[in-house]
Amino acid sequence: MLLDNKAQGRAVDALRKTISPGSSASILTNEFSIFAWNELRKDMAHLEAVRLLLPSGAFPTQGGQDIPQLLGDSLQGGPEERRYRNTLSAPNVARACANWIETKCDVRAANAMVPHNLYCIEPPGEGHGAVLQGSSTCTAPGLGLTPSDRYEFNTLVKDGEGVGGLLELFVSLWSVGWAEIVPSSGVEPLPEFLDDVREAT
Repeated sequence: MLLDNKAQGRAVDALRKTISPGSSASILTNEFSIFAWNELRKDMAHLEAVRLLLPSGAFPTQGGQDIPQLLGDSLQGGPEERRYRNTLSAPNVARACANWIETKCDVRAANAMVPHNLYCIEPPGEGHGAVLQGSSTCTAPGLGLTPSDRYEFNTLVKDGEGVGGLLELFVSLWSVGWAEIVPSSGVEPLPEFLDDVREAT
């Protein structure tokens, strides 16, 4: 199934139909907006566990070892998300998102550029779930929540072989993420990332 956030359907609708109570998710996204998360908040609450793999820009510690700085400005959303930023509820959204990440997510930073996005949803019982893959980042325009001039190209994969292959791809990227490297430096990136989320407005 092709999803372009226009005539061919929206990425957000595919995710909402795929997530069910007790599901787990493995998400690779090159951008993550707290406002996109808030639009999916009720659906995300159904997830039992989440692996969140994010891009990073490294910065040196005092000991000279690089650690990841996750995401940066995308937490606040782009120009298309200005209407969300201008609401009184924005600080509450930031705090709620940080709490969700802290309680539901295992977060790692990709140690190399990955030029696409993956949303792997696994059901609680038997079955192979589904994977949304393509250009759509976890932002309001990326998921089709706001109008955008961007052209998105995504496919929703439901067949067992396709889902299994894409989940294996995610696991291979996850297994070499920064999380395996950082603890030896004595610096944990997650608390700093959570602070960034809380202060995203």
